Amino acid sequence: MAVPVPDRGDVALVVSTLEDAGFFCAQVRANDVAAQIWCRASVAPVDDEIESSVTVVNMVSSRAGAIQYADISARGSGSQSDWDRLSDVLNESFLAVWPSDSSKVQVVIAGLERGPGFFPDDPHPPRTKTFSTKNAGYLIAEGGLVPKFRLITSAVQDYSWPYDASDYATTMTAAGPDLAEAGYECFPNWTSPCRRGVEQGSNQEIRYTTPNPNVSLDNPDQILSLEMLNPGTRRDADRESLPSLGFPRGLPFLVSAARAPVEAQIVQTQRTGESFIGIIAGTILIVEAPHNKPKIRSGPLPVNVTIGVPPIRIVQ
Repeated sequence: MAVPVPDRGDVALVVSTLEDAGFFCAQVRANDVAAQIWCRASVAPVDDEIESSVTVVNMVSSRAGAIQYADISARGSGSQSDWDRLSDVLNESFLAVWPSDSSKVQVVIAGLERGPGFFPDDPHPPRTKTFSTKNAGYLIAEGGLVPKFRLITSAVQDYSWPYDASDYATTMTAAGPDLAEAGYECFPNWTSPCRRGVEQGSNQEIRYTTPNPNVSLDNPDQILSLEMLNPGTRRDADRESLPSLGFPRGLPFLVSAARAPVEAQIVQTQRTGESFIGIIAGTILIVEAPHNKPKIRSGPLPVNVTIGVPPIRIVQ
């Protein structure tokens, strides 16, 4: 269940500096020994686009707040490169807490950034640098879309890291019949995405994640997170509910305690155009409306919706 980040240890200091820089942070899941902390910031979209350039900082900490593992997906915007964005985010997070690591980390970033560019068909292998300080072991590398960054610390005692999502999401087996009734076609073996058929004249698609079978075999079709576009309509009658957008009985991929509050926030953003990121009924919810909203419009606005956060994937 998602909750505000407890004020404990180094992870609370990292979260504080990120929140000062405009990030939203939450503890998205926890077990007896560890907690997953997730922070997200987005850059304002251009023109009437919904998609944003998004930076995400993902961490695992002990329950006492010691940082065990982290990775960053940093996306620049405008004239800022992804490498510049990564450097800025590190200064706003881990290097603010561990200033003695700053010069070494920034020298590595500068060296990799000046290297040959990496593209999927580029013959040279991605350049990777690993090194350690008294605080953490670091990996910084060229990536396909964004630079790769991760760190791991000596606070890791075991790998009993939290993976559950059943407190806010159902399974694809449970959600499938309602989605099919609404005109969505889901791929065999619950392979993402589900698409709403052309006979409805719709471009709706639901992209979702389920457990990595190498990590958890307990419930392989448990929904961990999902993203979807609600395209909006021009009918005023659609401004107050979701049925006309393909959910006649509400959102079938949410547990009953989360369903009504999450639906209410989505409807509110579609009606007002005010984007939202936060915790609703223990669920991480992001609802993004277009940046440039029409001055006069009937019906609900289109919105991008993200529900939940996948468990962090540990790479040693």
